[in-house]
Amino acid sequence: MSVEKALGISSQTAMELLQARWSAWTKQRPVLAVVTPTDVGHRLRHVDARTAGEVMHAFAWLAATDGADDTEAAMVLAWMMLPVAGRVAGELRTLSPDIDSLVASQLWVEVRTVNWRASSRVAGNIGKSLRRNL
Repeated sequence: MSVEKALGISSQTAMELLQARWSAWTKQRPVLAVVTPTDVGHRLRHVDARTAGEVMHAFAWLAATDGADDTEAAMVLAWMMLPVAGRVAGELRTLSPDIDSLVASQLWVEVRTVNWRASSRVAGNIGKSLRRNL
């Protein structure tokens, strides 16, 4: 299994959500208008670090239960965090045969409870919290 399979969010699913919800999300968080759904679909690899951070922060607010509480935005944010989650699962592989499911579950918790008020460093904070809380 992989973290992606355990989470149940494929690249295709993420792109479908981005296309379907982009207009509504950019109305709620205008900073998203500086990128396209395709930029997000490439996990922001083609944008500068500051823009990537602002976009991740916007998705953190959308996804958090104390923000917009948008589960579809949470799915996209979790999908964007899959490379980090995969590394964490690889590092902890010897701890449990179910590590991918455990990482996927904890990733979902981190995405839904991310402290978007405290910092704009969303990806780093989710990654650190994911590893620590596992």
